[in-house]
Amino acid sequence: MSTLKCPGMERIRASFPDEIPCACGKKVEMWPDDTEARCPECGEIVKRDVPPTCIDWCASARECVGERLYEQYMRARGKSRPSTGEVERGGTR
Repeated sequence: MSTLKCPGMERIRASFPDEIPCACGKKVEMWPDDTEARCPECGEIVKRDVPPTCIDWCASARECVGERLYEQYMRARGKSRPSTGEVERGGTR
């Protein structure tokens, strides 16, 4: 079990849904790793960008939030990151 503690990880690990407005005026529930959902009122697809988090830049992100949440987030962002055994080169970000 990880002993890492950072301020950003609590929002990710203890996630809760956001309410995103639909064009029809109703709100659509989306979880932090969702990029789209169907409006229960009108049936339209509501889309949004997944906002960046510390997972985008932190070298310890996979260990910090866990493999399942890490992979879900990266899929939602449309990114792939090096696996645990790979090393990124080219300086700091």
